[in-house]
Amino acid sequence: MKTNKMVILIAFILLGLCFSACSAETRPSPSPSAQRIESPEPPPSPDHTPQVTDEQAAKLYAEALRVWEWFGYPEVIKPLAVDYDDAKEIDGYWYIRVTDNSIQTYAELESRVHSIFGSEIADRLLDNEQQFKDIDGSLYIRDTAGGSVVAKAFQSAEVLVESGQKFIYRIMYDMREDLDDGESRMGEKQDQVFELIDGAWKCTKFEYIPILDDTLLTSE
Repeated sequence: MKTNKMVILIAFILLGLCFSACSAETRPSPSPSAQRIESPEPPPSPDHTPQVTDEQAAKLYAEALRVWEWFGYPEVIKPLAVDYDDAKEIDGYWYIRVTDNSIQTYAELESRVHSIFGSEIADRLLDNEQQFKDIDGSLYIRDTAGGSVVAKAFQSAEVLVESGQKFIYRIMYDMREDLDDGESRMGEKQDQVFELIDGAWKCTKFEYIPILDDTLLTSE
C-alpha cells in the first residue's frame, strides 16, 4: 500500500515538472514594442559659429567698401577696371566695358553683391537698371562723372561683437572738410554692421566713408 502511494506521488511530481516545462516553451516573449528601449542622450552639439578676427573684419569691410563704390554712392570714387576704348551708346548713355575678370556678366555682378551685402542693401544697389548692362555677352558700366566728396582720414577701427551672429566694425576717423586750408573735425566714428546669414558674414548696415588712408583696409 505504501509502495502504491510512493508511485502515485512520483507520478504527480513528474507530471508537474512536465507541465512547467511546456508552459515555459509556449509562453510568448514580449514584443519589441512592449520592451522599454533606453535611448542614449544626444551629445551636445558643438558651436560651429565662426569667430571673426580683427583682420577678417577689416577684409569684410574693405570688400563691402570696394563693391559699394562701383555703384557711385554718392559718387564713383574707385570704379571697376574698364576699357575706355570699348564704349557703346545706348538710349543716350555711354557704356564702357568692364575688364574685371571676377565679374564679366550682370549675373556675376548680382551674385557678387548678394554675397557681400544683406538682401535690403543688395537690392537697393542693383535697383538702378541703367547702371550696368550686358552688351554682346560682356558687362558694361555707364560712364558717369564723379563729383567732389568730403575727404576722411582713416585712423583706427575696432570690432565690437554683439553675439555669435552679429558684430559691428567701428571706424574712427578725422573728417577733413577742406584739405587746402587744413580744416578738420577730429574723432568721428562710423559703425558698419555685419550679420551671419546662411553661414556667411554679410553687411546689413553700411555707411559710406571715402577713406584717404586705406592701407589697413585691404581685401587682397
